[in-house]
Amino acid sequence: MAGVRRRRRGIVGAAAPFFARFATLCILASFQSISIGNADQQFHPLREKLGWSTSRELVDIEITRSTGVLPSDRTVIKDQSLRLRLERAYISIFLTNAEPGSETLSMAVNRPTGLPNALIETVSIRDRFHQEILGIPILTQEERIAQVVNIRIRSTASSANLLDLLAKSQSCITSPSKDGLAVIEPGKAPQCRRSAWPTGEKWLASAVEGARAIIECHEARIGCSLSMPFRQFEVKATFHRSNFKDWREIMSFVDSFLTSKIVD
Repeated sequence: MAGVRRRRRGIVGAAAPFFARFATLCILASFQSISIGNADQQFHPLREKLGWSTSRELVDIEITRSTGVLPSDRTVIKDQSLRLRLERAYISIFLTNAEPGSETLSMAVNRPTGLPNALIETVSIRDRFHQEILGIPILTQEERIAQVVNIRIRSTASSANLLDLLAKSQSCITSPSKDGLAVIEPGKAPQCRRSAWPTGEKWLASAVEGARAIIECHEARIGCSLSMPFRQFEVKATFHRSNFKDWREIMSFVDSFLTSKIVD
């Protein structure tokens, strides 16, 4: 019997990668079905500030590229915009003004399920904001923190600037490790900046096609961030330190999630 139990555990262990890939495909398929199902609706971007919500209403968000930090110095690039249609519950914060070019969009997504993190929070926390929502899993606080991916896009953060930084950061590293990560060594060159956190470290994440992202981690639980290019924008994703080794999967997840929400 012990041999049978070991064999069964071996079968389950060997099948785990398959089930993980299957779950990912299901999540991406659900993303795609939402996108296709609403592609023909007329696009009406919101021009109002938004905060946390559990509403599952579909809303339209447009982020337009701009340059300049101060409003007085801002130049709007009207032909570079990202138009998204997504459930309101995905949005943590949306900052905007009456005119385009000053948008900041923050979203929170549960990576294993692809669901809005706000829905999982509201069914899992037993306080006055608790709701019972069919099909939404109840998770512990540790599970919620470990599974959430926060995604931020800003009008003033461009993929061109990030790609330039990725190219310059090549001089800050030694050879990448087998997992495609190379430590950015502060002070090795003028452009090799140390982490903004006292205990933080930075890595250049690379693949066959070249540098793909900059990853920075510090001691907080949701203490890792990943900056990656997407269309004309720099996208920043933050996640739990325990998921550091899954940086490729997180990049793919963020790319697939955003792609599924695009309205052309």
